[in-house]
Amino acid sequence: MNIEGLKEVLAYLAERKGRLIGTFAGLLTGLLWAFLGWWRAVIFLFCLALGYFIGYRLDHKDSLREIIEKVLPPTE
Repeated sequence: MNIEGLKEVLAYLAERKGRLIGTFAGLLTGLLWAFLGWWRAVIFLFCLALGYFIGYRLDHKDSLREIIEKVLPPTE
């Protein structure tokens, strides 16, 4: 495959990144469910999403304290 063909393929995939992410997420969920069972898969995916959220916030220069306060607001 030449460089132009690769650029076309990448442009095609970039236009459909939501579908690719959704398909990968569905595949991952199905595999986890098959190997771990429903509740273990749900807990694993929850931990994965929480880790992604914390990493995303840290990338945007939020402090760990700000992240915790967004997830668990302080009680008065």
